[in-house]
Amino acid sequence: MTSETISVKKLSLQLEQAIKENTQQRSKYPDEPLRFEESEVALDQAIQDFRSIASFPELFEQIQIWSSIIGLLGHENTDIVVDVIHLLNDFCEEDETENLQWIDHWVQCGLLSGLISAMERLDLSQWDEASGFYSGLSILENILELNPRLSTQLAKDTQLFSLLTRYLNPSISNISLYCSEVLAVVLQENDEIREYFGQLGLVANILKAIDPYRKHKVNESEVVEMVENLFDCLCSLLFVSSNKDRWIQLEGIELCLDCIRYQQQFRHAALRCLDFAITRGPFVGKRFIQLGGLGILFAMFCEKSKKCSMVLTSQDTEHIVSILYFLFQYSDEKYRLMKKFIENDYEKLKRLILLHKKYEDKINMASDSKKDIEQDELFLLRWEAGLYTLELVDTILAQLVEFADKSEPNLIQVVWNLLREHQIEIQTIEDILKEFAENLEPTDDKSSSRRILYLAQDFVQKMTLLEGFSNDLKQQLE
Repeated sequence: MTSETISVKKLSLQLEQAIKENTQQRSKYPDEPLRFEESEVALDQAIQDFRSIASFPELFEQIQIWSSIIGLLGHENTDIVVDVIHLLNDFCEEDETENLQWIDHWVQCGLLSGLISAMERLDLSQWDEASGFYSGLSILENILELNPRLSTQLAKDTQLFSLLTRYLNPSISNISLYCSEVLAVVLQENDEIREYFGQLGLVANILKAIDPYRKHKVNESEVVEMVENLFDCLCSLLFVSSNKDRWIQLEGIELCLDCIRYQQQFRHAALRCLDFAITRGPFVGKRFIQLGGLGILFAMFCEKSKKCSMVLTSQDTEHIVSILYFLFQYSDEKYRLMKKFIENDYEKLKRLILLHKKYEDKINMASDSKKDIEQDELFLLRWEAGLYTLELVDTILAQLVEFADKSEPNLIQVVWNLLREHQIEIQTIEDILKEFAENLEPTDDKSSSRRILYLAQDFVQKMTLLEGFSNDLKQQLE
């Protein structure tokens, strides 16, 4: 069958007539299903016939009955509802940018609330209705892809969040996975949506869905992907400070620490989640330290653990460095942090220096790979090579030197010795810190910028002083 042989007008009239006839029969014989059964069969057939148009996007603009079709999402018969959801999904799956116009028309016809209400009525223990629910999720995914701006309306004007979090259940793994995917997409959109989700009290639902896997290996790939999506949801939610408070109260830190200790599958996701939480989250950092997080974090930092194999990715290392940086920024346990870098013959300090060398080399290699490019392009290359992580590493190093002045003066000497051993120039660290301070300016965080500039100056003074002593001593020996 070709588009020429399909009469949109004919199929539209047929469907409109079937809807009208069924509505009249149901109204006339509300308590006698057999009396309106024939009209229901005719309506079902008219819907199936109308679905044939979905294969011909060039005909879509001729359709004038979307309001009537979307109205069927509230039909008393869930078989009809499922048919309509499948129909809408057929039309929605056509990957055409011009579809945006009729998607907006659907929304004006009440699609969002109608679809969510319809999906809430479906019984997922029934295969046909579960299939309809899955098609409903597909519609939502396609709508959000075509018009992400609808995320806020969908989140705040419907029961979307309660619907999606209700089915984060591994017994329906394919639907649970899809729910987690759609949820992750919506929560990525903006802080207004994230705040609203937290106000609904649904952060607990995500933690509850992850909880069974905090210590046990998962064999089903759908469940693994679902849990990773839920960690993505948490990372999005933790952009909002009020959600950090909720997350702490719901023992989100404990869950992440358990995943890092016992669950190799989700260790990376849990570490990333902690990074998002501790970033500009002083109360999170304090609770993290109280729960023994430093021991777990530094075991990863030094790539050793007695309980499990410890293989760090570059992303893991960058998350750990970020966590350490913000712990130094906001924690009142700075002395305790510094002591960690001193213990075991300065092994963590040595690791920090090695990270500086590693990222400095990567950035230099990236810079040398391109010649005669604009400064913005060069900065982007350096950023992708790990500039931000190098800035954090050097800030941590400068803070250690500053804080050790009175309490642990030997640390300053050890830093200077390590810099010489690895042929790291003092000027390089100063330049990195100054650039970091400059990069912070657009964020209006001027106090942080001034603080980093002070650390750069303090670091250079102390290292230069030691270098002067070394040169004097060398001349005396000669």
